[in-house]
Amino acid sequence: MSKSYLFLAMTILLSLSCNSDDDSKDKLPEYCATVLCAAVNNTIYLEFLNDTDENLLENGSIPKESIEVTEKNKAITFSIETLNDEGKVLGFPVSTTTYGPKSFTIDLVGENPFTISLTTSLSEESECCGPYTIFGDISISTYAHDPIEPGILPLKATIHID
Repeated sequence: MSKSYLFLAMTILLSLSCNSDDDSKDKLPEYCATVLCAAVNNTIYLEFLNDTDENLLENGSIPKESIEVTEKNKAITFSIETLNDEGKVLGFPVSTTTYGPKSFTIDLVGENPFTISLTTSLSEESECCGPYTIFGDISISTYAHDPIEPGILPLKATIHID
């Protein structure tokens, strides 16, 4: 019987010595390996529609060469992309070097320039995913647009140019 107690005591001692006392935030729970996190995408996507809901980037009414995107008078690199069968959109990055108020001017040659203003912040890191960039306080000048709910970037907006 004493051999059984000795074996049990050694097993408990061994299992306790293998457990780490490190409860740091850097260590993620085991189940995080099975969680699919959304990729970080700090981009604004703009779809341009006319009064008949035709995509103006797809039909060539707004050629890429006629677009200029600026922030604080500095040119922003942009791209024309196709999003999941939604058609062509203008995409440009939102800097995460600093957070707070941001304002972008989009100039379409032959149309009135307009401004997109928003506020960004860093989300609280969830247990497995994040942190992500949160946007809010969105305003778009000059043109009508579909409602935009505050949330996590990327932001997709539909701009109506009649």
